[in-house]
Amino acid sequence: MAIYRITEKNIDLAKEVTKLFFNTIDSYEQVQLFLSDEKNYLVVYRNNNKIAGFAYGYELQRFDGRKNMMYMHQVEVLHEYRQKGIGKKLMEEFIHICKRRDCEKLFLITNKSNEAAVALYERLGGISPNNDDLLYSFQM
Repeated sequence: MAIYRITEKNIDLAKEVTKLFFNTIDSYEQVQLFLSDEKNYLVVYRNNNKIAGFAYGYELQRFDGRKNMMYMHQVEVLHEYRQKGIGKKLMEEFIHICKRRDCEKLFLITNKSNEAAVALYERLGGISPNNDDLLYSFQM
């Protein structure tokens, strides 16, 4: 069992993530582009050479003189590996990355109805400071 940050050097693991979790094989150019930016992070958890989970996010640069922030976009664990602490380990790895990168904070978005995710984030010390947060998206 091990956690790896995927880079361009091991792009085949990133391709495996796209097949396994997104059922896509036509996004390899996007995978290459994502991994070519050092402020993009893809972390996988492998169990006996099989990917069991992943997390990815982006370090966001600030212009206001404050330290950068990390936005975690997704944490996912295969169904058969859930409730084994893998999501927690992936989150902890992102927290360590943030500390090494001297980021001001790590943030993410989830739904209140995603009770397992909410419980995990709160166990790790995450807080939701407002009970009235809204998410707006704009389709392009």
